[in-house]
Amino acid sequence: MIIEKRLADRLNLYPHYARIAKEPAFYIKQQKLYREYLQASQLEYLEIEVTNLPDNTAVDKILKFIGE
Repeated sequence: MIIEKRLADRLNLYPHYARIAKEPAFYIKQQKLYREYLQASQLEYLEIEVTNLPDNTAVDKILKFIGE
């Protein structure tokens, strides 16, 4: 799972991050909550599915979304 990999990478880069790091399930729950808030709002939003980073196609989609 990409969240587990990113968490492991962050912990390797910043060992002190372990003090605030949560289990991957916490981040998935937060992501679902943010999605619910966005869907209930009138704000435009863009969802990007990323399984590998870096992903230049994701960057292109984001830049297009923000008008750059």
